[in-house]
Amino acid sequence: MNLHRLTSAWIVGAVVAASCLQSHAIANPQEMGRALYMGYRPWAAGAQATANQMPPHFSACARCHGATGEGAREGGQFAPPLTWNALTRPAGSASAYKDSAAVLAALERGIGRDGASLSPAMPRFTFTTEERDALMAYLQILGSAADQPPGVTNSAVRVGVVLPLQGAEASVGEDVQRALVEVINLANARGGVHGRKIELVLRHAPLDAPTARAEAKKLVTQGNVFALAASFATDDALSNQEASLANTLSERHVSHIASLALLQASVQLRDGWTAPLMPSLQDQYQVLNAALRQACPQAEPDWVLQSGKGLASLSPPNSQGARVAACYGQLPFQPTVPSAQNPLPDVTVLPLPSALLAQSINGNKSVWQLMGETAGWVLVEALGQAGPRLHERSLLEALVQLNGKDIAPGLRLGFARDRLHAFMPEAVMHTQRITPAAPLAKIQTP
Repeated sequence: MNLHRLTSAWIVGAVVAASCLQSHAIANPQEMGRALYMGYRPWAAGAQATANQMPPHFSACARCHGATGEGAREGGQFAPPLTWNALTRPAGSASAYKDSAAVLAALERGIGRDGASLSPAMPRFTFTTEERDALMAYLQILGSAADQPPGVTNSAVRVGVVLPLQGAEASVGEDVQRALVEVINLANARGGVHGRKIELVLRHAPLDAPTARAEAKKLVTQGNVFALAASFATDDALSNQEASLANTLSERHVSHIASLALLQASVQLRDGWTAPLMPSLQDQYQVLNAALRQACPQAEPDWVLQSGKGLASLSPPNSQGARVAACYGQLPFQPTVPSAQNPLPDVTVLPLPSALLAQSINGNKSVWQLMGETAGWVLVEALGQAGPRLHERSLLEALVQLNGKDIAPGLRLGFARDRLHAFMPEAVMHTQRITPAAPLAKIQTP
């Protein structure tokens, strides 16, 4: 297999931009109640909403009582179910809450069943009248068939996709779109997933332009989508995290499934909202380092990391001032052309399975068509695994359950709680390389 033929076709878009967070109007009390319960609408009083002044995102009901009100253990404390059915029936020997006023007394003053005091771990809230009405309206449907997140109805689930569909990069976006739509159409023709058709909301944005991140944020805040999928938008290089796409996804509780972006570091399930197909640069560097140690022990610990930045380092001079043999490694996220100054590597770490690249070389589909196809099947499988009752983190939790699943020959999903990406880095060893004719500059690597 010609490695440089493979890597020369590789394009990865990094989006670095700033844009203002768009406001999101709440259409009815139940929607507002859901936003308060889940934590993507802060309490009107902010940290002052709780007696112990907890940050709003820590005092969200779902954090302790579960996204569907099923109850859970948090920090050794049991947080009881909050579904209306559970609240309005006896719990052991304790009486049921009689009405909304009794439930509000528990939330605001810590007065539980039969007048017993609730645990100090349960926050005492200060609500506005609007928040009281909204939260009571939502608790009455929490965990029921009527309890559905934004972008989800009984018959459809809306998923946003941002791709370059115009200009010089249009061929990349069109390849992804064509394959993604084909997979979704096939799933919909079979009746959808749990009776819901998948509706793709497609938007154009260039790979390297600020508009990509802004367009993704607009979909999240104004597009009424349940999730993003198969999009290049990312913002690792942003210094202003408050304006970042990652921050918007977290604030709005919208996941980005099968992202095509290349992240700097791995995302973990407990605090992440983006699940990319490719491993992070950090993961790739770790695998590259280990592979170089194994392949070139004579150069340890000095080796070259070849990437879009050029060559990282060269083995130091020996005692006679001559340079010893160097060991080169490559990450093909922004490939360089082999030359006397850019040698062929001893080791290349691929950010996607070599089986997928082989399909592209030997078949009639481009790498980006195969990536779009993979993203489509990951989305369909995640929706299937999540079940008919969806909540904001359903897809992310479902991905972990798909760990080890083969979605095509040689394409095994690797999503895990501590590394929320589909593909594992794959090291490829080489026996030929070109020795550089001149010293090479040293650069820092992650």
